[in-house]
Amino acid sequence: MLNRLIFAVAGFAFLQFAAPETPQGQSPADLAAYGPNSSAFIMWRDSFKKKMEAAGHHEDSIGQILNDVTFEPKVETQLATQAEFTKPLWRYVQDRTGNYAVQKGRSVMASNAALFDGVQERYGAPKEIVAAIWGMESGYGAFTGNIDAPSALATMATHPNRRIFAERQLEALISIIEHKYATRAQLKGSWSAAMGHTQFIPTTYLERAVDWNNDGIRDVWSAPDDALASTANFMKVAGWRMDQPWGLEVKLGGAAALKYADSAMHPMTDFTSTGVKKASGAAWTKTELEHQGRLFLPAGRTGPVFIVFSNFDAIKEYNRSEAYALSVALLGEAIAGRPGLVTPWPKNLVNLSPDEVRKLQAGLTALGYPAGELDGKIGTQTRIALHAFQLAKDLPADGFPTPQALQQVVAAVTAQPKTADAAEKPAE
Repeated sequence: MLNRLIFAVAGFAFLQFAAPETPQGQSPADLAAYGPNSSAFIMWRDSFKKKMEAAGHHEDSIGQILNDVTFEPKVETQLATQAEFTKPLWRYVQDRTGNYAVQKGRSVMASNAALFDGVQERYGAPKEIVAAIWGMESGYGAFTGNIDAPSALATMATHPNRRIFAERQLEALISIIEHKYATRAQLKGSWSAAMGHTQFIPTTYLERAVDWNNDGIRDVWSAPDDALASTANFMKVAGWRMDQPWGLEVKLGGAAALKYADSAMHPMTDFTSTGVKKASGAAWTKTELEHQGRLFLPAGRTGPVFIVFSNFDAIKEYNRSEAYALSVALLGEAIAGRPGLVTPWPKNLVNLSPDEVRKLQAGLTALGYPAGELDGKIGTQTRIALHAFQLAKDLPADGFPTPQALQQVVAAVTAQPKTADAAEKPAE
């Protein structure tokens, strides 16, 4: 995995013409070495067993989790192709907020009205958001995953940059077995070991799952009521506030507000003073003007624009992808029967490929705008870096990565004076 370094021009040029990376930066030889039942995979497993024994876990519980783990190829594929980061955002959102998802969400809320009302009252998380997460995570319970969670995590642990996460989750699975919260056979889920109706990872299960139906078991696997209450509790702990929305669609009213598209929270008066208005045309309420918000342009300045509040970050705690959080928010709005977006998605936008995103990230970092890990995924840090570059170059600063933005960054890198070392290096 490439480190978070400030690359010189020569390093950026190499990245431009380098072959595409294998998942998470490992070479094919590395991946082959950790193939099914390979000696390297078995060595890791046996070493981790000893680590768990030293931590005081029961030998039987460790064995139940680790004895039968196998290398899971689906994990390799998903690490490289997560839809939240590779699909055009508008397509990702539309795929998950279509008519079926909305109608099914309304149906399950109506048929379980007492449950949804009860979890909202107890935990202070909107029932439509809980329903939307259920829909996003498992299609309202239609498919909760069939990948063996210990095997998925063991495979993930072979990636150095994923090992800490994976081993922590495996230890949580051992604790789940030790406390008899679930059987070994129940531990199935997604490629990332998210399990049950609302896809809790093991540590989240231990920390936030609840027993809604009072049967003595926090059963997120086969008891939807426990799973939904656990999700509501998750949102409560994440800081959801019932006195404010997740966000509002707005109209910029000009380019002046773009200086605030920096992923920081700002007083609402910063936005309104530059002409930002609600997209619905309604007036700002006194309560809304007391909030702090963040300007969010998920498709650049030509698409829907939002001011999002702290509740949006509570959704992101469930899944750090902004595409995921926006999908949950908009699906929840639709399930609740509220009006849809005023501004249509700009479907003609060209998405950068992962290699192009890496070029953008490397270029921004080389120019002194740290874009975070060079992972080919557009995240908050990349947007912040691009926004800062655009401001410095007096360009429309929406922080949105387009082919034109990439060209502007590449041109700025090329125009940089060569370093002394590069200038003195003799021609080969």
